[in-house]
Amino acid sequence: MQRVRSKIFTTTPAVESFYHYKGGISKTLAQNIETEVKAIGQTSSGCKIHLNSDGTDYYGFIRETACPAVIVESYSVDNAADVQIADSIEEQKAFGRSLCAKRKR
Repeated sequence: MQRVRSKIFTTTPAVESFYHYKGGISKTLAQNIETEVKAIGQTSSGCKIHLNSDGTDYYGFIRETACPAVIVESYSVDNAADVQIADSIEEQKAFGRSLCAKRKR
């Protein structure tokens, strides 16, 4: 593993989700998405927060959005193992359905 801009990157294929640092519905949404994606067989590196130097959310999409927001990286196209996880239309559709299923429990 190497540390780049305060974030740890691995070569292990896994879903990575980021939610608002105060938690709430954003955290619940990230956890629900993680559950659904894991149900189709993808591994997860967990639901996380990523803070900037001001102690607020690093990602503007999460920091500046008025509604609960989550960023999910389902797989990386530059990781050969990840590409095999989603290299067919059927697999891509399964990911899409998992990202949209049962958002609020």
